[in-house]
Amino acid sequence: QLQQSAADFMQVIRAYAEAHGLPAAHDDEPVGERPAADTKARGRQPRQQGQGTTYETTRELLEQGLTVGQIAEKRGLAATTILGHLERVSGQGDILDLTHLLPPSERLDQIELAFRTCGSVFLHPVWEHLGQNYDYEELRLARIHLRQEGRLEQA
Repeated sequence: QLQQSAADFMQVIRAYAEAHGLPAAHDDEPVGERPAADTKARGRQPRQQGQGTTYETTRELLEQGLTVGQIAEKRGLAATTILGHLERVSGQGDILDLTHLLPPSERLDQIELAFRTCGSVFLHPVWEHLGQNYDYEELRLARIHLRQEGRLEQA
């Protein structure tokens, strides 16, 4: 019962974070398998023998042309977690090919203008500025792309 309550609580937190443009919690590993505190403090993800990191797995699936939703379903993770993986990989300097996930160019231009007007740290002001006709996934993907191209500042 405690595990179900924790899962329900995390669902509420993820929904709140997504609705307010906050970074998603990385909850893609069972609690009992999280790295030791000293490993986590150094910012490294543990590797199981013969396997890449969870971020590399997400990247490989992206490179196969899968959508965020398809990657999430295939991995059994939330789409917000997958978006967090993409943000982290891109933020570490790796260039991701997001072409198949981006909105049409005129829509991307509107998103870029909104980020320049409202700032690119928080998504909620951008979402409101655009008249709420855009979803958070689209905004996050556009932000990653625009930052990779140097059209927006890195956070």
